[in-house]
Amino acid sequence: MLTITNKNGVFYANDKDANISEVELKVQNNGWCKLPEGNSSNRTWIKATELEKIEDTKELPYREKSVRATSGVAGKTWIDFLSDEDKAIYEQVKAKGEQARQDAKKKPLTEEEKAERNIAKLEARLAELKAKRDARVEG
Repeated sequence: MLTITNKNGVFYANDKDANISEVELKVQNNGWCKLPEGNSSNRTWIKATELEKIEDTKELPYREKSVRATSGVAGKTWIDFLSDEDKAIYEQVKAKGEQARQDAKKKPLTEEEKAERNIAKLEARLAELKAKRDARVEG
């Protein structure tokens, strides 16, 4: 059995069953203290406030732990519960979304497209210069 001992405000863990003797317990920043691994109480942490309540020694008995599944059904996602027809619809919508995302990405311009854009810019610049020239000639 794990025994916690208070010696002048310094706490030590002793566990004869797990061959743990005089291991100093240090409080972490989060207000918890990590217990030695493999202790017979089957605990990993203890609150620092619980340690402070110990005047001399305190025994921590074995505590049973159970594994809990957070999703209700271990190893399954919500897709696994769809009917075959709904799964087919889901896959179609997913494929359509993926295709739309790929289409939305910028594609590199071809050499021809680059040349056409440069020509358009140069034609616009030429028209601007001609307009300035005509304005000077008329003015």
